[in-house]
Amino acid sequence: MGEIFRKVFKIHKGEEVKVLLFVILGALIQAGVAIGLSLTDTLFLIRVGPEKLPIIYLIMPFMMLVYTPINNYMVSRYGIYRVFLAILALLVIGGGTLYFFVAIQGQSGSSKLIFYVAKLYTFLWLIGLYTIYWTFIDNYFDILDAKRLYPLFNGGLSMGAMVGGSMVSILTRIITAEFLFLVWSALALLTIPMLIYVKKKTKEIDSFDDDDEEGGFIEESTVVLKAIKNIRYVLLINLVMFGTSFLATVCEFQYLEVFSGYGDMEKLASLFGQLFAAANGFNLIVNFFLFNRMVSFFGVRNMTFIQPFAYLFTFLFFLYDYGFNSAIFGFFAYQGIFISLDLNNWNFVFNGVPSNIKTKVRTFTENLCDPTATACAGLFLLIKAPEMSPQRIALTALSVSIAHVLVTFLLRNDYLNAMVTNLRKEWLDFSKPEKEAVRDLDIEKIKQIGAFRSPDQTEIAAIAIHLLILKDKNQAIKTLLRYLENPSEKKWIAMKPLLENVLAESDTEIIRELLLWFESRDITLNSQLIELLGGLGLLQPNRIKMLLDSDHARDKGAMAIIFWNSWDICDGYEAMGTITKLLKGVAEEKKVAIHVIGKIKQERYAHFLVDFLKDPDPEIRREALLSIRNLVTPNSGRLIPGILQTIAVSGEEDRIVAGKALEKIQDSSCIVPLLDMSDTFSPYQRRITEKLILSIGLKSVPTMVKIYRSSQYSTYARSLAGRALSKLSFPQFDTFFSEIIHRAIRGAYYLLYSYQVLKNEKNTPGLFVLSGLLMDIHIRILEFCLELFTIGGRMPDFELMSSSLRSNNPKIRANAIEAVEQGISQDMFKILLPLVDSRSLDEKVSFYRQNFDVKDVRPENVVHMFINSKFSLDSTIAAEALWELNKAESVDIFRNRLREIKDTVFRDTVISLLSERDKNENKGRVTLNIVQRISLLSQSSFFHAFSMEELSLLIKNVYQAHYESGRTIYQPGDQADNLYCIIKGKVLLKPEETVMQDCDIFGEWCLFGNQEWDRAAISQGADLLIIPKEQILFYAKLNPRIAIKFLKNRLMMS
Repeated sequence: MGEIFRKVFKIHKGEEVKVLLFVILGALIQAGVAIGLSLTDTLFLIRVGPEKLPIIYLIMPFMMLVYTPINNYMVSRYGIYRVFLAILALLVIGGGTLYFFVAIQGQSGSSKLIFYVAKLYTFLWLIGLYTIYWTFIDNYFDILDAKRLYPLFNGGLSMGAMVGGSMVSILTRIITAEFLFLVWSALALLTIPMLIYVKKKTKEIDSFDDDDEEGGFIEESTVVLKAIKNIRYVLLINLVMFGTSFLATVCEFQYLEVFSGYGDMEKLASLFGQLFAAANGFNLIVNFFLFNRMVSFFGVRNMTFIQPFAYLFTFLFFLYDYGFNSAIFGFFAYQGIFISLDLNNWNFVFNGVPSNIKTKVRTFTENLCDPTATACAGLFLLIKAPEMSPQRIALTALSVSIAHVLVTFLLRNDYLNAMVTNLRKEWLDFSKPEKEAVRDLDIEKIKQIGAFRSPDQTEIAAIAIHLLILKDKNQAIKTLLRYLENPSEKKWIAMKPLLENVLAESDTEIIRELLLWFESRDITLNSQLIELLGGLGLLQPNRIKMLLDSDHARDKGAMAIIFWNSWDICDGYEAMGTITKLLKGVAEEKKVAIHVIGKIKQERYAHFLVDFLKDPDPEIRREALLSIRNLVTPNSGRLIPGILQTIAVSGEEDRIVAGKALEKIQDSSCIVPLLDMSDTFSPYQRRITEKLILSIGLKSVPTMVKIYRSSQYSTYARSLAGRALSKLSFPQFDTFFSEIIHRAIRGAYYLLYSYQVLKNEKNTPGLFVLSGLLMDIHIRILEFCLELFTIGGRMPDFELMSSSLRSNNPKIRANAIEAVEQGISQDMFKILLPLVDSRSLDEKVSFYRQNFDVKDVRPENVVHMFINSKFSLDSTIAAEALWELNKAESVDIFRNRLREIKDTVFRDTVISLLSERDKNENKGRVTLNIVQRISLLSQSSFFHAFSMEELSLLIKNVYQAHYESGRTIYQPGDQADNLYCIIKGKVLLKPEETVMQDCDIFGEWCLFGNQEWDRAAISQGADLLIIPKEQILFYAKLNPRIAIKFLKNRLMMS
C-alpha cells in the first residue's frame, strides 16, 4: 500500500513524514487565509460597495512599500524561521483586534474605515504568508524535488483553503460573520507549534543561492532595478508578473461586482465559502494528481502560457455574457487556475534568475511589482470604470491579455538560456570569445600594465599587450616595440609570439611602424628578431653584414634566411651553402639548419626532413617537426604515416605541432588513425583535431558518419566525429541523432546492471577494477549524450551541464537537470532522468528492467564482453577478472586473444597471470600487473575518486621495491621525486610517528611544491609501489580532470 502511495504521489522512500509535515503546515496557513478572504470580501462588498474596490487596489502598493523593507530587514537579521513565527503571532493578535473593532465599531455604522483596514490586512497576509511559506520551503528542496513535491504542498494549501471555505459556509449559519476573525486567530495559534515541530524534524539542504550581502530596501531595490535593466530574463519575469496581476485585479473587480448583488452578508459569505471550497477542491485535484504530470509533459516553459490564455478567455466571456456564469468562470480563473497552476509554476520560473539576486528579485516581484500592477489596475478602474460599461472594461482587459500572451512567449523562449546562464555563474566560464571577454576592459589600465619594464613582470606585461592587441592594434604595436628595445632573452621569449601574431595579419601600417622603429633606433641586434623580419622580406643582407663573420649558429641561420629572401639570385646560392655547412656541424648547428629549412617555404624539403623525426636527439626531432609543419601542403600526403607515428609516441606540444601539420595537408586518410588515438588527447588536442577534420571538408563526411554511428569507437572519437559532422553536414548528424542517443542510454543502463551484478561477487582485484571501469564508461556515455545534445542545438553548453550534474550541491545539480529537460524531448528525458537524478543503483536497474527488454546477466557474460573489446585496457582488466572467476577456461581465451591483440600491456598481464604459480619462489613477493596496481591505488583514499582509465595512465612507468625493516626510504634533504603506495607491510613517518599500512599513500606533498623532503620515512618491512612525480605531473597537465582531482586532494589536505 505504501509503495502504491509513493508511486502515485511521486514521493521517495523516507520522505513521507517530511512531506506530510509541510502539507499540514500549508493547510493550516491557507485555511485561515481563505476564512479571512471570504469574510473581508463579504464585509467590504456589503458595508462599502464594489465601486470602492479601486481605492483598495491603489493603497496596496504603498502598504507593500512599507511591509517589504521591514520584512527583508527582519529576515536578513533574524532568519526566515523566526520571522515566520513572528508573523503567526501577529495573526493571532490581529484577528482578535479586528473582531473587536468590527463587532463594536463596525456594526454601529459610524465608520467604514475598519472595513478598508480589514480588506488591506487580509491582502497583506495573502501575499506575505505566500512569500514566506514558499521561501521557507525553498530551503528544504531543490528544483527536482519541487517538480515532484511542490504540487503536493500546493495541494495542502488548497485543502486548507477548501476547509476554510467550508467552515465559512457552515459557521455563518451559526454565528455572525465577524466571529470568523477569531477562528482565523485560533488557526494561526495552532500553526505556531506545527512550525516549531517542522523546523525540529526536518533538515535544510545545501544551497547555492548565496544572496549577496545584506542591504537596505533602497539598496536591494537598486540591485533588482539594475538586473531588470541588464538581464532580459528578470525584465520579462516582472513584465509577465505585472500583466498577470493587472489582469487578475480587473478580473476580480468584475466578478465581485457581479456577486455584490447576490444577497445579504450571511448569504454572500456563504456563497464565497462555497466558491472557495469548490475552487480549492479543483486545486486539490490538480495539485495532487495532475500538476507534476503536466509539468513533466509540457515543461515549465510551456506551462507559463496557461494563465495568460485563461485570462484571455475570461474577458472574452465577460465581453459576450457579463453575468453570474462569466463571474463564476472568472473566479475559477483567478482562484483556481492561477492558484493551482500558475503560482506553482512560478516557483520553477524563478530558478532562472541569477542565484545571487534570486531572493531579492522574487521579493521585489511579488511584493512590489505585483501590488504596483494592482495599483495601476485600480487607478484605471477608479478613473475610467465609472465612464465605461462592464463590456468595455472587459474589451480593454482583453487587449492587455493579448499583449500579455506575447510577452509570455518571450519569457518562455528565454527560460532555458536563463537556467544555463545561472548555472554558469557557479562555474569558471572560459566559453566567451577573447574579444567579447576584453570588451569592457579599461584600455588605459592595460597600457599601464603593458609598460612595466621589470624582469619580474615580463609575463604580466605580455598578457597586457595581448589584451591590448585585441582592443587596439596600433597602440599595442607601439607598446610592444618599446618593450623590445634591447630585450633580454626572457623578454624576447615572452614577446616573440605577440610580434609574430601582429605581423601575420600583414597590416601595412603596422609593418611601416615596425620598419621606422628598426631604422630610427640604436637597437641591440637580436638574431631571432632579424630572422623574423628577414623571413618577411623586410631586411636586406647589406643592412646586417656584421652577422657574416659571427661564430654563433643562430646568427648564421638568421643570415641564411635573409639571403634566401633577398632580391639578389646570388644570395640564394649563399643561403643554401650556409645551410649545408650547418647540417654537417654539431647538434646545435644541425638544429639551426633544420629550423632555417622550415623558413624557406619550399614543400619539397619537408620530405628531406622526415628522417629527422627518428633522430635520437629530442630537440632535433622537435625542430624537424616544426619545420615540416611550416613546409607541408596538400601535396604532402606521403608524410602522413610518419606524422601519425610521431603523434602516437610524443608528448602534448609535439602532438599539437603534428596536428597542425596534418591540418595543412588536408588528407582524409589520417582521420581514422587520429581519432583512434583521441582518448589520449588533451581537450586542446581534440579541438585541433576537430579543426583538422573541418579543414578537410566534405571529403571527410563518409568517415565521420561511420565513426559517429559505430560503438566500436571510443566516445571521444564519436563525439569528435559528431562535432565535425554537425558543422559539415548537419542533416546527416540529425538523421542518426535519436538512434544514437537511445542506443547510448540503453548501453548506460546495461553498464549499471552489469555493475550491480559484479558488485555482488567476491571483491578480487580484477572484478573490483572491472566494476569501476563499468561506472567510468557509464559516466562517459552520459557525457557523450550531453555533448550530442549541445552539438544538436538542444542544450547550450555541454561542459557546464556535465560539471553541474557532477556537483555535490543538490540545487546546482537539480537546476542542471531542469535545463536538460527543457532542451530535449519528453520521451528522451523520461528514460534519461533516472541516470542523472539521485535514485539509488537498485532503483535505476529496476527502471531499466521495467522499461527495456532485458536478459539476465551473469558475471561471466560481462567479463566475456569486455575481454573481446577492441580497447586494450578493457581486455586487460577483463583478463584479470576472468582468471579470478575461472582459471581453467581462461587459458584458451588468453591464447586466442594474444593472437589478436598486439598491445604489450595485455600480453604482460596475461603472462603475469599464467606465471602466478611461481609466487612462492620469490619469498611471497610478486610483481603486480597493471590491473592489480590499479586496484591497489583505487582502494587508497588519495586516489579513490580517480577513474580506472586515469589510474592506468598514472601507473605506466611505476616500479616496485622491497624495503627491509629499519631501512630509510627517504630523509630530510632528499629530493622529493616520488609518490609511494604500500603494497604490503608498514612504514613509519617521522617526526609525526605515524604508521602507514597496506594501500596507504605517503609522499604526496611532492606533487604540491615540495622539492626536498622535510621529514623521514622508515620501513618496518614493506613492499612499495613507487610512482615518479614527473609522470604524475605530465598526465595532470594532459588531462584536466586528473589535475582537478589532485587539486581537491590538496585542498582536503589543508
